[in-house]
Amino acid sequence: MLLPYRASAGPDAPKRIMLPITLAALAALVGACLVFEPGVQPARADYAPGLNDIVGVGSAAMQYVLDFGDNGDPSGDSGYNDAGNFYKVVSLDATADANGRAAYQNNSTDANLLPLDPTVVMRGGTYPVQRPGTSQAGMDALLADTSAAYPAVDFARTTVLPSAAQVATAAANGWGGLEVVSLAEDNIEMAVASSASNAPSGLSAEQLVQIYECRDTTWNQVGGTSGATIVPVIPQSGSETRTTFLADLQAANGSAVTLGGCVVTGEENDPAAITASSEPADTIEPFSGSVLNLWNGASGNPAVSPGSGTGYFRNPGSAYPGGSSLAAGVRLLTGAPSDGNPVYDDVRHLYVVYRYSSQVSATPWQPGGTLNWAQTLFCDPGGPTPFFATPAGQTLVAQAGADPDYSCASDLPAGTAPASPPVQVCGDSAVLAGPSSAPAGAVTVPAGDDSAMFGSQLPADTTYYFAAGTHYLGSGEYTQIDPSAGDVFIGAPGAVLSGNDPGSPGYVPNDFAFVGADAGVTGVSIKYLTIEDFAPPGGQGAVNTNSDDNWSIEDDTIQDNVPGAGLMIGSSNTVEYDCLTENGEYGFNAYQAPGDPQTSPVTGGPQDITLSDNEISYNNTCNWEAVSGFPITPPAGCAGQGEFNGCGCSGAGKFWQSQDVTVGDNYVHNNYGTGIWVDTDNDGFHIYGNYIASNYSEGLIYEISYNALIQDNAFIDNAWGSGPALGGFPDSAVYISESGGDGRVANSFGYATLDITGNVFTDNWGGVVLWENSNRFCGDGSDDACTLVDPSVATIASCQAALANPAENQPTDTPDYFDLCRWKTQNVTVSGNDFNFSPADIGSACTVANYCGFNGLFSEDGSTVPYTGWIVPLDISDEQDNVFAANTYAGPWSFDGFNQGDVVNWSQWTSGFEDDNGSGDFFDGQDAGSTYNPAPPGP
Repeated sequence: MLLPYRASAGPDAPKRIMLPITLAALAALVGACLVFEPGVQPARADYAPGLNDIVGVGSAAMQYVLDFGDNGDPSGDSGYNDAGNFYKVVSLDATADANGRAAYQNNSTDANLLPLDPTVVMRGGTYPVQRPGTSQAGMDALLADTSAAYPAVDFARTTVLPSAAQVATAAANGWGGLEVVSLAEDNIEMAVASSASNAPSGLSAEQLVQIYECRDTTWNQVGGTSGATIVPVIPQSGSETRTTFLADLQAANGSAVTLGGCVVTGEENDPAAITASSEPADTIEPFSGSVLNLWNGASGNPAVSPGSGTGYFRNPGSAYPGGSSLAAGVRLLTGAPSDGNPVYDDVRHLYVVYRYSSQVSATPWQPGGTLNWAQTLFCDPGGPTPFFATPAGQTLVAQAGADPDYSCASDLPAGTAPASPPVQVCGDSAVLAGPSSAPAGAVTVPAGDDSAMFGSQLPADTTYYFAAGTHYLGSGEYTQIDPSAGDVFIGAPGAVLSGNDPGSPGYVPNDFAFVGADAGVTGVSIKYLTIEDFAPPGGQGAVNTNSDDNWSIEDDTIQDNVPGAGLMIGSSNTVEYDCLTENGEYGFNAYQAPGDPQTSPVTGGPQDITLSDNEISYNNTCNWEAVSGFPITPPAGCAGQGEFNGCGCSGAGKFWQSQDVTVGDNYVHNNYGTGIWVDTDNDGFHIYGNYIASNYSEGLIYEISYNALIQDNAFIDNAWGSGPALGGFPDSAVYISESGGDGRVANSFGYATLDITGNVFTDNWGGVVLWENSNRFCGDGSDDACTLVDPSVATIASCQAALANPAENQPTDTPDYFDLCRWKTQNVTVSGNDFNFSPADIGSACTVANYCGFNGLFSEDGSTVPYTGWIVPLDISDEQDNVFAANTYAGPWSFDGFNQGDVVNWSQWTSGFEDDNGSGDFFDGQDAGSTYNPAPPGP
């Protein structure tokens, strides 16, 4: 499986020319290189990478990991470039000084360090540019490198995972997103003088907040015995250690930390900030553990390589062949703090990030080879082991002082689920307000009746600037804006596009604001507009891409459109920083017309969608599910809508038959139905970093679909409305229905499992339920789609015919319709999640009898041939690789296992139990490595 930060498929990066080289030609080339006249070669400061060399830039914290990996270490371990490879990997150091120190401008002082911007030649034959010296600078350089025929930057070194915005930028650049590979771990801890220090054995982040705000100024205030004054040092502005350290203090404090006047500025990861201090025994500074390992000559992983015992850094005052090694003179605080909190120790991961198009490029790198450079060096799932994953590569990582932690799959360390909404877009003028004047060359649209301007198909590649005020399109159901390819629509602050003019007698509301043409209207952009009061029919949206691709809907408010949805999403659409609120059916609906040329060849629906940083709230105002006791009175425009209880057609948003979708960092809350609903033959979803709260029904449903990573989301207070009404079925925050991992259904993410990991669940009606309906399958008459595992064989007609024939419905048959015709809950892993449950917070209806507070893995007694009896309950429970493991439970959780309604306790759930329904089957225990505390979590 490839890493989940990929946004969408894209074309290969520009191809370098790899010419086959014969031995004779190589000899001639070498001979030619030996004959030259002095003075005729171009002068350069250092080696400048050639056209086909691979270039990396970025993080100072991991420059030595790549330096050693590329070129070997002083202990004699060979790097990749030492193995006779014709083209090289060149990782340009973040610092101009090989000892890892920055250079400073004149007039710098200890209190005001002024770093220089040293330059570097990124590619032979090019001009010097500023040397990218941090994770952010490396990522910026990678993302900015779009115009050259041959990229100057191939990969970035970073200690921070790419943001959703960076992934979206990479997708917009045509790279298909970003590939991320973990090479190692590093620790940031507090350093003190190793000879003598008055510091206690350990300091917590909470104590460090007090110290760096200069509220605790002596050691005896934080567990020490000395009354001496603490000298807290902070690395210089722009350093990665400083950024990470301040973020950690903010997390411990609950708000940003204001550095006090006692804080001194020092060089990042330079022991001299402590040893050369006026009071070294009282000085502390956050410090990289891997860099300190290099100072001390100790490998980051002694089991891999014990190190030489001699420090790597050398006295810069000694001429070649060099002088003695420099002694660090500092150590790290690792003991228990006096306040009972954990010792400060930030474990960060060291990544390389590159274009996804590089990962899938068909261009071999080395002459005579078959692999591209990304597969050769970093990641090749299912292929030969890439260099940095080999024992030799891992040894070099360890010799660079870091702890090897290689991964190029979705088993990257989990991040952190958001503790609060990652965005709050609705009403935020800083996000939603457009430019106060028209962009150059734009057509200005005055407020008022704009029907004369938008009465026909618009010309292509035109920018329209909507002035402040309310805009109307003219009376009529199909009076709308019909854009052409490349059109851009931008709103001024206060620009509103309305579908209804109640002040105009006889005005017929418009169904749609914008409508695509079902083909060819690509690259439309809609920004900074409020789009409201349109009347889209059910299953359609006010902003209707109509299956056109590459639309961008950003920084808009789309609200009060009834009875349908606010927005329809098509292939390669980007929806970011929008407020989608109070729409009749959905906030958004992702759908592509069958047969459209932009549909996914796997799912038949839209593909390559990015939905990130949006606020999606209070949708389904029309009560499409016809729920009794609905919490609001539907608006007048909903009259005649509402289908039936359980129609599955409402909520924050719905994906139909979509593939390669990124749903990240959204705030999805208070919708009068389900939050995010992924329904019917979807494939390849990365759902991460979302804050999904207080939705009437489930926070997330993944139904008759395939292959996803649901990672680092917060699920808070969901399904309080639907949970009590289900009766006999445990409603949940995450509901997996006939869905799972299947490697036969391909996606560009490389996912072949369904993983639910790193999420936080707090006071939902339930946690995670894995369910498979015994009587649901292709051809049963309940779905108008069939499975995706072999669509050329398994169709609705063929499944109906085969499964109705007892002679052709057994697993031993070929084709195996018994398998091919079922959507299965299989290959699902629920691990590393926090489940917090306080029944009193939910209310008196939250009882075990009402199935409140459940996780589950079950089916039911099948009644439809050929899946009768206990076949499916046994399969989902024990035979289809569904695993709960390494989770943390707080509160009186209950569990449903094997058969719907079989309520079991923690002991039975974890040790297993014999089914008491007469099947004779045994439910294998779940949640190995998990912890369970039946007491509700504290406030």
